[in-house]
Amino acid sequence: TGRIHEPAWDGLWLPYFSILDPCAMLHAMNDVDTCPLCGTSNVPLEQTGRYRYGHCSQCLGIFMDRRYLLDAQAEKSQYLTHNNDVNDPRYRAFVRSFVEVIAASEPEGACGLDYGAGPGPVVAVMLEELGYRVSLWDPYFHSDEDVLRERYDFLFACEVIEHFYHPAESFRHMKALLTDRGTIYCRTQLIPEDRPFSSWGYRNEETHVFFYHETSIAWIAQHILNCSYTIHDGTIVSFSYR
Repeated sequence: TGRIHEPAWDGLWLPYFSILDPCAMLHAMNDVDTCPLCGTSNVPLEQTGRYRYGHCSQCLGIFMDRRYLLDAQAEKSQYLTHNNDVNDPRYRAFVRSFVEVIAASEPEGACGLDYGAGPGPVVAVMLEELGYRVSLWDPYFHSDEDVLRERYDFLFACEVIEHFYHPAESFRHMKALLTDRGTIYCRTQLIPEDRPFSSWGYRNEETHVFFYHETSIAWIAQHILNCSYTIHDGTIVSFSYR
């Protein structure tokens, strides 16, 4: 299997992250009382630290009030402060379990897309070392339109989906980039059941703007992707058409 050379998103390559035209993206965002994943009206959470959040009553996702969303320059600057050295053994150890989940399901030589690769695409590098063919896309660091005109055996988004300003649109975009029997792999931390949101460290990153509950994952699979899903260990999720 491999890439099918045909437009996968009708020529449209908007990132559906959080950027490009910040003003347009902010105006397009739903208000805090409307979930950007499922569109359900919600009761806002109390102020939590520096930010205010809405808590969806249907998909149980938690999302940041749009007034706090960073503009493009500030967001990119934040990403550049992360560890981006693909040869750093600590960075590799951090993503190893994610690579192993992909490698356990995808045949050697399959073609994948690193969706939101960032400046240090360590997962892509590790998969290439295992014999996979991997393309990169990121609205800041790898913005080649041609990449989004092809289809892939699998997509992966490692610590990416929590950055989506428009999660419903982003997942539709990923679906359009898959072959008919493809799989999307995501790594993120799901909302914990054993502690309050206010004490959860994962929310402290200011570019983390949408947090997923297990119910959110089920909602995405049923209502957006129309596929099966697996939660592997609380941090790794796969959506599959096989």
